[in-house]
Amino acid sequence: MESDFFAKLYSYLRCSIERIYPELHMNKIVALLSLVGMITLISGCATAPPPPPPWSQVGSAFIATEGVEIRAEDGSFHWKAGEVFTVRRQVSVAWWKKSPPKASYDCSNCEMVRVKVPGRTKELYGQMRFARMHPDATGPGARSYRIEVPQKYVNQAMDGQRSVVYEWVKHTDGAKQTSWVLWLSDLPIR
Repeated sequence: MESDFFAKLYSYLRCSIERIYPELHMNKIVALLSLVGMITLISGCATAPPPPPPWSQVGSAFIATEGVEIRAEDGSFHWKAGEVFTVRRQVSVAWWKKSPPKASYDCSNCEMVRVKVPGRTKELYGQMRFARMHPDATGPGARSYRIEVPQKYVNQAMDGQRSVVYEWVKHTDGAKQTSWVLWLSDLPIR
């Protein structure tokens, strides 16, 4: 039945075109109809997918390591362990489980910070970056930054060496992204 419909349609279009353009040959008509059909198919299939949902801001943060303080070098914030605060600068770029941040990386869009840790009189230098959450991020880390500065990372940041500490947040599809990243050193990081 379908082929019957298309045969009649083809015959009708052929007769109409031959009446309007009698000088056209049949192969030109077929080529023209094929071109129009292809354009119609392509334009129908080429609609853009809807944009992905925006990455969301994380509502709050706190330092979970007792005695740690983090302050911005520009004086814009000073956070202490046990206090809840909001992070004003969050970027829509995160590291993924396949390529975690390394101590040797240079950080773009980072806050220059100083970090006071228990057992040291001199503050450590640092760079810190907070990521917005991907729409598939799930769990407590997607709602609040939990900042921890374990002693082993402090020990690695001595004698001009750098260390990096971060938190992973899981996604519903099994992927992971960083929530926050902190680079540390006993010498200035630039």
